[in-house]
Amino acid sequence: MFRAGGGFSYEARARPVRTDRLTYLYRTYGPAIYARCRLLLADPSAAEDATQETFLRVHRHLDRVPSAREGLYWIYRVATNYCLNHLRDQRARPEPRGDLPEPAPSSTPRGAPW
Repeated sequence: MFRAGGGFSYEARARPVRTDRLTYLYRTYGPAIYARCRLLLADPSAAEDATQETFLRVHRHLDRVPSAREGLYWIYRVATNYCLNHLRDQRARPEPRGDLPEPAPSSTPRGAPW
């Protein structure tokens, strides 16, 4: 956004700084976060999804991410919580089964009210 009187406003400069920081965090910590997700989920595809979701959450709360080494710990915790919730939700959701077996023949005559 260009201001009257010359120069750019703070809003125009804020987005690239956020993007640069997110890019830095992803390039620096992405492999460690992916390794953590893969360890917890034991599925490379699910680990990729979890890593992506972790960094989406980091982007949403980029202003809360601590700097330096503490940033890794914070992002690591976000990834761990996401993976543990994913595993919990998977256990709660019944796994789809193949065809259900046919019901056993009943000893009750057809049309009986009981």
